[in-house]
Parts: sequence; structure tokens; C-alpha cells
Amino acid sequence: MGNSYSKLFENVQIGDCIVKNRLAMAPMNMQTRINEVVTERHTDYYVERAKGGAGLIIVEGIQSIHCTPEIYASWPAFVKRIKDAGSSVFMQINIGIGRNMIVWLGYDYISSCPNPLYYDPSIICREVTVEEIKHWVAKTGEMAAEIKAAGFDGINVNGHWGYLCDQFMTSLWNRRTDEYGGSFENRMRYAVEILQAIREAVGPNYPVIFRMTLDHHFEGARTTDEGIEILKYLDNTGLVTGFDVDAGCYDAAEYTFCNYYVGDAPIWKDLKKAREATDKPLMAAGNFTPECARDAVEQGLLDMVYVGRGMIADPEFVNKLKEGRIEDIRPCIRCNDFCIGRSMEGKYGSCAVNAACGNESRFVIKKSEEPKHVVIVGGGPGGMEAARVCGLKGYQVDLYEKSNVLGGQAYYAATPDFKSQLRKYLTYLETQIKKMTNVTIHLNSEISAGSPELKCSDNIIVAAGGSPLIPGIPGINNENVIEVTEAHVEKRNQIGDTVVICGGGLSGSDLGLELAEEGKKVIIVDMLDRIVKKADAKIYKPLMDNFAKYDIKTYLKYKVLEFKENGVMVESLDGKTELITCDTAILAFGVRPNKTLADSIVFEYPDAKVIGDCVEIAKVGEAVRSGFFAAWNL
Repeated sequence: MGNSYSKLFENVQIGDCIVKNRLAMAPMNMQTRINEVVTERHTDYYVERAKGGAGLIIVEGIQSIHCTPEIYASWPAFVKRIKDAGSSVFMQINIGIGRNMIVWLGYDYISSCPNPLYYDPSIICREVTVEEIKHWVAKTGEMAAEIKAAGFDGINVNGHWGYLCDQFMTSLWNRRTDEYGGSFENRMRYAVEILQAIREAVGPNYPVIFRMTLDHHFEGARTTDEGIEILKYLDNTGLVTGFDVDAGCYDAAEYTFCNYYVGDAPIWKDLKKAREATDKPLMAAGNFTPECARDAVEQGLLDMVYVGRGMIADPEFVNKLKEGRIEDIRPCIRCNDFCIGRSMEGKYGSCAVNAACGNESRFVIKKSEEPKHVVIVGGGPGGMEAARVCGLKGYQVDLYEKSNVLGGQAYYAATPDFKSQLRKYLTYLETQIKKMTNVTIHLNSEISAGSPELKCSDNIIVAAGGSPLIPGIPGINNENVIEVTEAHVEKRNQIGDTVVICGGGLSGSDLGLELAEEGKKVIIVDMLDRIVKKADAKIYKPLMDNFAKYDIKTYLKYKVLEFKENGVMVESLDGKTELITCDTAILAFGVRPNKTLADSIVFEYPDAKVIGDCVEIAKVGEAVRSGFFAAWNL
């Protein structure tokens, strides 16, 4: 093999299926089917990952109760294309959503008991009846038979994350008094009957993997010890070929859709207990880096590792790892914006760093037969992605960056340890364009509308980014006042032990957490009534948990009146003033687009394309995608 990841490329036996390596594509709904019927788009998405080396692909779940002959008929050709591309393929069976149902779907809201709907707790779910349970069990057996007949290599049963099966197994959500509630055995009855129906339909050796949550990370719900009890119980039934274990539930979404705050492989702490509980094949997902995956397999903790978003970000993840081309793997930045976020809204899923995701056949980068000279103004993520795509198209590219580093605002945002994936992604972009002989990077090179470098180009892409917003507050130029990007790098050693950060957006909050982790006392001041006001629960909750862990104080609904040598004078919305003493004040009031430069270039060169933050301040993924499309369309 010749690299340190060779253990990941051994084959593994799961029931009567031999999988060629130990890396699997995790099931993630990208909304590429239509009414659950396989489409060309859906097929292309998975075939690309199969061609990229995935040993096993788990196709995201369909509710067995909703399956139709039309759905079943769409499977055989789909399965054949994936297998022809080199992967084994399992289908996930979703045996009910229950209280996790998204409101806009408009289905009948049911649960194991009258539980509040997660997305709208004012809606109380109807308790599913025994007759409905029996019907669902029968439909699941029917679906299992169709899965095997279509050529799928195995089944993954969705019993995790607080979905309906999990609601039955969890005492917090199961308060029934009939045969499906009360005792531990009764709470397990629904899962067992489902597995019995599947096993009767597929036979004794066909792979049936049960996906379950070990620890819900939510008060009153399942603990790891309770999760292990469930695993052992199901193992002893003899109905399960192996287990797929994870953590969290929708009430602790930072563990279900793992973001950067929970770190690498947060389930790691529970893997030893799971391994000791069963000798059957064991799999897991959630922020596994190549290093974590290798270590888990080498230590015997896991037989296979699921990589979901990693293969969304780079379909060739597995092949590149096998070939030892680690620097060429495009890392997932764990933002969840375009994969999870879009699909939760019923839109086609995609990826912040891989704009072609979900449109694999459409957005193929082909080498152009028409030579072009492209000038790119700005070396942030959008500018670098534009340079990468233009380079792959064979264009001659000159990328001009006014500072001495590439990365733009993201370069500074990527300094915390919890932003390691963003840092890796910026390194990936820089590595890719530096490998191209037709791309030239010019650092410390500021471009204006009158710069001669623009005149000799065929196309111009302006990715000039944004600039920090510096309001005219008295004392803002004091020596103890530092702008947030400077605080990350250039002036890091000038930051004192007590810090007031002025601005509670993501930039200020992340810096506050980074400084607090280093042992500094941090206070954040913001005019709004909540830190990171626009962030959803997957970001906000773990951030607030970390604020509590490191005792980060917040002054909400306060504005900054003046910067003083010994602190920051603030005023509440009701007129109360206070001096917050500190060694250092940090400005994190936000960023404004560099529109003046962009507008001036467009005035001189009307065909110039303007992308990223100089159009509107946005997230890294939006800048990257705008860079991709600007270059792809040239």
C-alpha cells in the first residue's frame, strides 16, 4: 500500500457481503429523488462516490409505509450502476420519523406517545396505534424483500437520533401502558418486531445493520450505559448482522449533524464500550478525519467508518487517501449549510466547498480549447476557487492578493483549533493552485481599476472581499483597542488577560471562545438580544455550552459608548451606563463589502464578474460557490 492508512483498505465481511474496504458513504438525504423515486441526478450523485472508491454506499432512508411499486421499480438499474462503479450498496429503511417530522412536510404527526413536535413544540403528536404499528411492521417486511430483490447488498435500519423507532426505545418519549411501553422489553418490542419482519423476508445471512444512538446528549434521554444495554439486547436476538452507532438527537443536533464545536469524532469516547458489548461488525459516523478513521480501525474499535460529508465535499476521498494524496482531499468544513441546511428546507442538497455536488453530470470541468487569460482580484476562498477552476480549464491565470497571505477573512477565522477543517480547506485551495503551472499568485499586489494588469486580460473576476467595519466611537484608536482580524494573528501577543469583545456575531464569538480556551477572561458586548443572532440551534447551542464551560460573560442589548485606557464604557438600551474594565478591547462590529473597488473595476470593464463578499457579506461556502460558477461559466 505504501501509506499509513493501509488498514482502511482491507476488505471486511458483513454477513454474506464482502466489502472491498473499510470506508462507507453515510446515508444523507440530498433531496435528489422525486417522490422517493430514483432520478438520474440521484444516481449520478452516488455513482460519483462509488467511482471515487467508497467500499460501501448506504442510500438514505425511505419510510417503508410510503413505498410504492413505482419506487421499487426504480431500484434495480440504480443498484447496478453503483455496483458497476465499484461499490457495495445497502438501502436504509426508515421506520418512522415521529416527533422529528419537519412541519412543512405536512404529514400526520405521530409518535410513540403524545410528544411535542421538535420543530414546533406547540404541536402535540398523536400516539400511534397498535394497529398502525402492526401495519408498519408488515410494510417493512415487504420493503426488505424488495430491497433484496433489487440487488442491494444489505439493509441499514434507522433506529437512531430520536426517530420513531428510537422514540419507542427511549423512556423519555415512551410512556405507553400497553405491550409497547412500560418495561425495557416492551419498549424494545417495536424494534424487535421490525427486525423479525426484515429477517423473515431476507433470510439468515443477508446483512441487516441496526443504526442506533448510544448517547442522546440530552437531559432525560438516553445515556451511554442505556445505549449499551439496548445494543446487547438486540445483539442477543440474533436478528442483527452488525451495528451502526452514533450520538445525539434533534434536541442535541450538534452531535447528529456534527459541527466544528464538537471536534473530531465526538463518539470516540463511547466506542470502547460498544466494542466490548458485541463482536459483530461495528460502524460509526460523525466528524471522522482520515486519521481518526485509521486509528479507530487499527485499535479494533470499528470495523468500518462512515464518511458522509467528507465524500460530499470530495467524491474521490477514498481513492485519494488510498493513493496517499492527502493534500488533494478537499476537506468538509463542517458548516452544514448546503448539505443539511438545504435538504432540511426541501431543496436539492449540495456542498459549501463542492459546488458540483448534486449536479455531477452538469458541472463537469472540461479543459477548454480556447486559450484565455483570466485576472482574479482577491485571494480569499472565492478568488482561490475561481483560480482553481480556471486553472483546470487550462486558462492562464494571474491571481492578485493585496496582503501577504491567501485566504482573506477566512484566514483569520480559521485560527482556532475548532476551525481546523476550515484551515485545512484553505491549505487545500492554496496547494491546488500552486500545483498548476498556468496559475500565478501575486501577493502584496493591490489592484485598482487603473492597474495595467487588467488591460491585458480576456476575463476579470473581482473577489475583493470585505473590510472591517470601524465606527467612529471615541477612543477607538487607543493602543489597547485591536481589530478582530489583527487579534487572530498579527497582534495576538498584545492581547491582555481580560478582554472585552465588541460585537457578538460569529467572528467575535469564535474569537472569544478561542481566547477563553487559552485561559483569558472574556466578556462580549452586543446590541442584540442574543449572541450569533442568525445562527440556528446546531451552531448556537454548542457555542453557548462552551460559553458556560469557559465562563464567558455577555452584555446583551448594550452599545459601546467609548473606549478608555482601562476598559469599555457601555450603555444598556434603558440608558444604564457602565465601565467594563479590561486589558484589551477587540472590535468585531462586522464587515462591509469592498464595493467601491468592485464598482470601479466594473465601470472600466463592464464584463468583469464580481463575486463573494464584495457583493454581499456572506459565509465561506457562498463565496466559494460564487467563485466556482463564475469560473465555470467563462
